[in-house]
Amino acid sequence: MNAVIAQCGGPTAVINTSLVAVIEQWRQLPGGGRVFGARFGLQGLVTGDWVDLTQLPRALLAASPVDRSLAALAGKAAVEAAQAGQSSIMVGLRAGADGWRAQSTPLGDVIGRERVLPAGFVDAAAHDVTLACIDFIRAVTGPLPPAPILWTEGGNHEHDEAAG
Repeated sequence: MNAVIAQCGGPTAVINTSLVAVIEQWRQLPGGGRVFGARFGLQGLVTGDWVDLTQLPRALLAASPVDRSLAALAGKAAVEAAQAGQSSIMVGLRAGADGWRAQSTPLGDVIGRERVLPAGFVDAAAHDVTLACIDFIRAVTGPLPPAPILWTEGGNHEHDEAAG
């Protein structure tokens, strides 16, 4: 079975991490299959501008342990939904007293809706987030490892061949 993913909107790190989880979960399916990414979201979906994401080296699929854990939960739910023939849904995560859980939401319930950060989390003049936002994120994620360098000047990517 093959799939096409079209993602748009939201923080890039969240989109990338959830995409990593779907790719990793898909690679574990018996019988293989490929995951294609629609370049530029819905535009690529409509125009057939797709990239085979299952061919990406593992080293390029970098994420923090917390991101990987939560993304794996969402990725597994997305793959299970696809296997069950569900479409026109968005898989999201919700925190509860007993931890995180994945939930599916009909696309019609989320299209055109926007959630914004509290004003105290945004430094509009600096085009950045505030320390209050960073403190809030750290309380949720815990300490973050240094970000890996995936691209160098000139567009040459670096990765550990042994991990890929």
